[in-house]
Amino acid sequence: MVRNRREPPEGIAEVRIIGEVDWTMATSVLDGLDAVRNAKELRVVIDTRGGDYHAAMRVYRGIRWHQAETKTALIGSKCQSAGVVVALACDRRVMRADSSFFMHLVSDIPGEADRWTVRRHMQASRALQALDSEMLNMFADRTGAALDVILAEALKEQPSEPDWLMRHGFVHEVVA
Repeated sequence: MVRNRREPPEGIAEVRIIGEVDWTMATSVLDGLDAVRNAKELRVVIDTRGGDYHAAMRVYRGIRWHQAETKTALIGSKCQSAGVVVALACDRRVMRADSSFFMHLVSDIPGEADRWTVRRHMQASRALQALDSEMLNMFADRTGAALDVILAEALKEQPSEPDWLMRHGFVHEVVA
């Protein structure tokens, strides 16, 4: 959702990524970004456990393509999973020292009504591998970190340390 709470200085707009990243949120954010298309600065407040990868990529593209000269992610208590995708849309990323910043590979959960044959498992595996590749390459492009370093961190399946995030370009500043 895009807000101008307490009317920030002219030319500054705020995007709030609070709660689950899903298609409803993505649509709301894109509509809000359109409403503030002339903003010179975009502040993206993130506090999410994540959500849908495709919805996060939709938000990512909306932020990346926005014409604001400055795009800053302000990370609250958590920036996890799909939230990391959204954060990397910004050119500057600031997190709190106590924030949980957690990345992992893409996953899927079969529906209860689905019948998963070996063929279906193989198709799902290939699709997840393609999404992982897309995501990890975007992370490398946006941070400058090596793919093998990012992959190793994602495979740990636990929050990343602030110093690791700073060293590898995921965040630019850690505040108390």
